[in-house]
Amino acid sequence: MKISIQPHKTNRASTLLAVALLAVVVGGALATYLLIVKDESMRGFRSQNWNTSLMVAEAGVEDALALVNKYQGTTNQLTNWYATAVSLDHWTNLSGTTSYQMSRKLGSLGTYTVTIANVVSNTTLGPILVPNITSIGTVTNTFGPAAVRKVFVQTKADSNVTGGLIAQTSMNFNGNNTTVDSFDSSDPSKSLWQTNLTFNGAYYGFYSSAFRTADAVVGTDGSIVQVGNANIYGYVDTGPGGGVSIQKNGSVGDLTWVPKSGVQTSPTNHLRDDMNVIFSDAVLPAPVNIWGSSWLTLPKLATTVTIGGIAYDYVITNIVGKPGTPTNQIYWQLSSMGKGDSLMVNASNVVLYLPGGITMKSGDNLSLNTNSSVSIYTGANIDTQNGAVNNSTKYALPFKIFGLPACTSISFGPNANLTAWIYAPEASVSFNGGGGGTTYDVVGSFMVHDVTLNGHYNFHFDERLKWVLPPYRFVADSWQEVH
Repeated sequence: MKISIQPHKTNRASTLLAVALLAVVVGGALATYLLIVKDESMRGFRSQNWNTSLMVAEAGVEDALALVNKYQGTTNQLTNWYATAVSLDHWTNLSGTTSYQMSRKLGSLGTYTVTIANVVSNTTLGPILVPNITSIGTVTNTFGPAAVRKVFVQTKADSNVTGGLIAQTSMNFNGNNTTVDSFDSSDPSKSLWQTNLTFNGAYYGFYSSAFRTADAVVGTDGSIVQVGNANIYGYVDTGPGGGVSIQKNGSVGDLTWVPKSGVQTSPTNHLRDDMNVIFSDAVLPAPVNIWGSSWLTLPKLATTVTIGGIAYDYVITNIVGKPGTPTNQIYWQLSSMGKGDSLMVNASNVVLYLPGGITMKSGDNLSLNTNSSVSIYTGANIDTQNGAVNNSTKYALPFKIFGLPACTSISFGPNANLTAWIYAPEASVSFNGGGGGTTYDVVGSFMVHDVTLNGHYNFHFDERLKWVLPPYRFVADSWQEVH
């Protein structure tokens, strides 16, 4: 007899219910996992896009800096990029303003919209226009709103003049007891202040050792500075990895250090190797005379004129312009200033072009009278020999010398006394002799190819000259993310 036992139906129902519940739990867990993965992926994408949007905004800043520095070396309160550069580089003027805007798509990365707005910045030369940059970077998100970040950059004007005696390749004091220091002719507390002398309406001061500062820089983009036994109140700077040769009596440091032997390293290191200066060639300006767009030929006097006991063959004076036109910036040309010639500038805003350079001899004089100013562009070498260069203003700012590319040598004779600002990036400058026999000697700032001092000289950098020219470029001064 066979007995058949049938499974209880309740057990089968319980199993099916358990399987269904398990499927729900597993499905729920899987769904939750997928949601978590999706959310993590979305967060990852959004995080990447958030970071990318900052990169896109910074690309806009770089584009803006490229525009304002497109004519690096000739920037004059930003006027050089208002017209041509703006149209060629696809910027648009925001109507009725001095602001410019441009949008650009960076492939699949995103899009930036960048705006340049000019603001007034007060400098020692007075107010100048300086660009502020606002750049908005946008990156589209696959999920959710786009990632948008905004960057605001304030720029500052950067000058070629970094602090005194600056050369492209080398600086050699030949072991002599040279002194290099600084002062500030625009500061009554850092100069021998004058209340009866002005330049462009501003009072200024003379150099005096009693007002000496220690902010001079003796530097080269090259690899070595031969300090010798010089006393340098300030800093020595070379190109990266450069070195300094200093003898046992040489001293570099602040007012409390010099004339101790060696280089001061604490609390501030006065030895640097971060010199990085642009030596753009000097460019002859296009004449824009009140008489037309050509250089006026400077005539030689039929008979010499004696001023201050010196006989001059050439005298530049202010001339009367056309009716209703101010007398300003007169462009004169003289083929050369040769031996036996003496020249007096007794006028303001003079531009003098000497294509044949300057060659002097004993008794010759190149003079700048008080309340006068001149910018000399020389297309050949300068050799003063035993002649005299007299700047009666005792202020370097009114007396500028620009060496054009063909000017490869500037030589000053024995006992030279000089107050000038010299920019001649192709010229080897040498001082030959014993210095002027006073503590004054040379006042101003040089930026040249190389410098050699043969003799005992005192060189005084006028800190005011950091802004002799308009800035040659604009660099970021502050960077911040805004909302």
